[in-house]
Amino acid sequence: MGWYLSPYCSREGSYHPGFDLEKRKSLIMRIPVVDTRGVTLMPCTPAKARHLFQSGKARPKRNKLGLFYVQLCYEQEPANQPLVVGVDPGSKFEGLSVVGTKETVLNLMVKAPDHVKDAVKTRRTMRRARRSRKWRRPKRFDNRLTGKSRIPPSTRSRWEAKARVVKHLLTMLPLTDVVVEDVQAITRKGKGGKWNGSFSPVQVGKDHLYRLLYALGLTVHLRQGWQTKELREHFGLKKTKSKSKQSFESHAVDGWVMAASVSGAEKPTCQRLWYVVPATLHRRQLHRLQATKGGERKAYGGTHSLGKKRGTVVRHATYGLCTVGGFDRKKQTISLHDYRTNKRLTQGAKVQACRTLTWVALRSWLVRETGSKGKGSHPTQAPKKERLLPPPLERRGLRRRSFYEGSTFMYTLPKAITFDCYGTLIDWEGEIQRFFEERLAARNIMHVDTHALQHHWEEVQFQYIQRGYHPYRQVLRETMRIAFEDFQLPYDEADVEAFAVSMGHWRPFADTREAILALQQFVKVVLITNTDDEIITQTQKTLNVTFDDIITAEQARAYKPSHKGFQLARERLQLPQSEIWHAGFGFKYDIVPASELGYTTVWVNRQGEARPVDVKETFLVGDMLTLAYLIRGIAASV
Repeated sequence: MGWYLSPYCSREGSYHPGFDLEKRKSLIMRIPVVDTRGVTLMPCTPAKARHLFQSGKARPKRNKLGLFYVQLCYEQEPANQPLVVGVDPGSKFEGLSVVGTKETVLNLMVKAPDHVKDAVKTRRTMRRARRSRKWRRPKRFDNRLTGKSRIPPSTRSRWEAKARVVKHLLTMLPLTDVVVEDVQAITRKGKGGKWNGSFSPVQVGKDHLYRLLYALGLTVHLRQGWQTKELREHFGLKKTKSKSKQSFESHAVDGWVMAASVSGAEKPTCQRLWYVVPATLHRRQLHRLQATKGGERKAYGGTHSLGKKRGTVVRHATYGLCTVGGFDRKKQTISLHDYRTNKRLTQGAKVQACRTLTWVALRSWLVRETGSKGKGSHPTQAPKKERLLPPPLERRGLRRRSFYEGSTFMYTLPKAITFDCYGTLIDWEGEIQRFFEERLAARNIMHVDTHALQHHWEEVQFQYIQRGYHPYRQVLRETMRIAFEDFQLPYDEADVEAFAVSMGHWRPFADTREAILALQQFVKVVLITNTDDEIITQTQKTLNVTFDDIITAEQARAYKPSHKGFQLARERLQLPQSEIWHAGFGFKYDIVPASELGYTTVWVNRQGEARPVDVKETFLVGDMLTLAYLIRGIAASV
């Protein structure tokens, strides 16, 4: 969430000198839209998407294909028209196009998975090598295939990949039909004139694909190769002979003509192309295939690296947009790979320096059009970073007022936003898990689920602070003892004291400082935190940000979800609740009591958790920068 919209959105009416206006019109893509429940709606234009973001009615998101879409902040009953996806299967590349009755919504060129055959060969070689060893692991289940029907792994992976792409498209587009080119295999006679006479992996694979598409609830149409050619000639479109060329004419053109033959579209209104590459993950193995010096075989593989799922898209201050690879357990660092080429950039990145954006099963990007300029493959220049946030209202001589008067969304720019600190601004969960992991590693205890331990500690801590006010360092000491004893883990008083002292030095999320400074251009930023004055003073130095005011549990003599901290903040601000918003990560600590007091609430749901209780927040964001964009949008509408 919070990704910049450069792949789609340009300023209407502006283009590069010498750029063909008609060609520019053919580059404007439609953007998929879903409502707050995830119900798919008809796509919108880039101008409409910008309007929704600026008014706070929607938030930007990406799906597992890495494709950009809009999620509304409210429920909307669908009034959808037919949308047809055309699929041009291939051994190396697939072409897909989503077409409506008039408009072209999306064009994809997808690289087919080709690693499975070699992976199966390697697995077979390693299994044969283990047969001569003295000890063999007993079987856990009967994995013999005698008398069972199956599809070869390489064939299954190629054809299931096509269905998987369509399935991901269904999460953001209301597809009704799918048109597939019914490819034919060239068979040859083997020994005896029988083998391969009526069988081929292509035939088995495409039958499997059709079953999967029917299971998705789509109406499946088939076209022969000669029919696809006639459709291209009918629409006056040509196909290039270069199969690997990243262009609409290589594969997506066949998908478009097949889809248009069902939807009724007359011409492709957009020929921009998304290039999609499947992410290859190294699954967990017993050990590396090749031993190191001394004959040691190190552990290898896995799908998580220091708490981050491999393939997660992150933004790093030095390396920019990249994906997470392996990790070094001893150095506590992760590998980062280039988003497009998958080339490894570094093995020494710290988890705290990476801002998580999303996790994708496939990497995708918009192909640069010939003659376009600028990073992001769009004919118009992207606005400079310093222009993303407008100047404060007072500097522009504007008054504060509600926007979109007469609509159901009448939100006024607040004069102050109160924040929770730990979990919202500070990486509360990550820092506690790292502390526990380091303390256990010092005792050679390596196989404890620190994520589960941290969540148990949090529950213990929440129950403890309900008993009344105690200094928070005392809370930290007592709750760590209880949590470790519940998990039957060893500790000493030095560990307990180190935990109590560490809180002031816990590190913030990567977007915290930038977002706070951006928000302070428009509103006062105040903390309401479940901690003591001494601890929050250390935290403020770590953040290198000066807040407009700070209310601690020590000052209020009570911990959230008590209302005392909220009431003390309102007294100091001298503002009515209608002019104060409250934002926080902890739903039961912040959103529930703020809702009870009638505040406009913002749930900063960084971990994508389900709503724990039946209380509805006003706004839902995935990070602090998205909240800054929301406030900027409200300010820009006055």
